[in-house]
Order: sequence, then structure tokens, then C-alpha cells
Amino acid sequence: MVQLRKNNKTLVYGKYTLLDKNNPQIYAYTRGTGSDKILVLLNFSRNVVDWKITDQLKLSDQILINNYPELKKNLNIVTLNAYQAVCVKLK
Repeated sequence: MVQLRKNNKTLVYGKYTLLDKNNPQIYAYTRGTGSDKILVLLNFSRNVVDWKITDQLKLSDQILINNYPELKKNLNIVTLNAYQAVCVKLK
């Protein structure tokens, strides 16, 4: 993660926007500068959790970091495994 932040200034200097602040299991936010935006999703529970992607967020296929082999997504739902952490570029 440290290397990712060093190589991607958006994660350091980009505007921080908290998403879904009332969700006790998922910490979700975006960081963005201009057209460069990144979605960060962190599942802080030991359960598999579905998280709904809002219409404003368009995920790209570029996953910057993921502590699991894949990110499960289906239409507007992302399924996060227990303690999964992922950073995805937005379109």
C-alpha cells in the first residue's frame, strides 16, 4: 500500500469523499483529482458483504490493489470477502 501511494498521488492529494457512512461493515470512499478517481473499499467484518455501487460510480477493470485473487462484481453489486481491501480506478 505504501508503494501504491508513492506511485499514485491521487491517493495522497485527491479530494476525499466518504461513501455509505452509516455502514458498520464497509468503509468506502473515493479520492479524486480531476478525471483521475479511485474507489477504496474495505470490509472490516469476518463476513462476506454485498455493497451497492451508486449510479455515479463507474468501475474500470483496473484494480490497483486487492488482498484477494479477484473482485466479485455483478451489475451494481460488489461482493467483498471477509476483511477484503481493494482500490479500483473509476471511469
